[in-house]
Amino acid sequence: MVSMQNLPDTGPHERTYNPHHCLANAVAAVLSETDADLSINLLDDLPKKWQRLGNLVLLPMTAFSGEKWRKITLDEGFWLVVATALNAMRLGRQAEVDAGAMRHSHAELLLGDDGWVEHREHGVTYCFDATKVMFSAGNISERGWTGTIAAQGEVVVDLYCGIGYYSLPLLVNAGVAHVHACEMNPDSITALRAGLEINGVDKRCTIHVGDNQETAPALAGIA
Repeated sequence: MVSMQNLPDTGPHERTYNPHHCLANAVAAVLSETDADLSINLLDDLPKKWQRLGNLVLLPMTAFSGEKWRKITLDEGFWLVVATALNAMRLGRQAEVDAGAMRHSHAELLLGDDGWVEHREHGVTYCFDATKVMFSAGNISERGWTGTIAAQGEVVVDLYCGIGYYSLPLLVNAGVAHVHACEMNPDSITALRAGLEINGVDKRCTIHVGDNQETAPALAGIA
């Protein structure tokens, strides 16, 4: 069993808190208590980046994977050590996203009861289940820019809107009058409804459920 005793202080209140150093120190302490084959330098295999979504950290799909990590990661206590080092309450690991129209995420939950998160950026709160819905950290600049568009009072049709990646910043920051959001993925629609409500803009958005090729024609000329 992984012991939390004698682990280095990895809390965020350290004056020079560095999550990469904290992760390396914490994992090194775990390895020192195991009979892992240290001839394979596991510390060189630690993830260099990850995605923080609310209190959940989503690790890359290759993080702590493979036969060399198998024995260590079988102990659930290991994931608690990693989460503590990264100042997270829950951990997940990314997986391949479906290539189909739904774009389902298959991220694996490593620590925690569920993957539902509330992630805030640019003054907008996004709600979604990270194990079911894809959220691209690489589009953060685009989402921020969308909220700066001069669209005060406009009516917008957002096709393939997902969880509201662009609908929400348009409503919250750009001040559009109304958004017609079109989406077919039920998990994304659940997330979108939650996002609209938590941001207080649900009265200014109409969700059109179904295949965009079928729902969009009825919206011709509305915006």
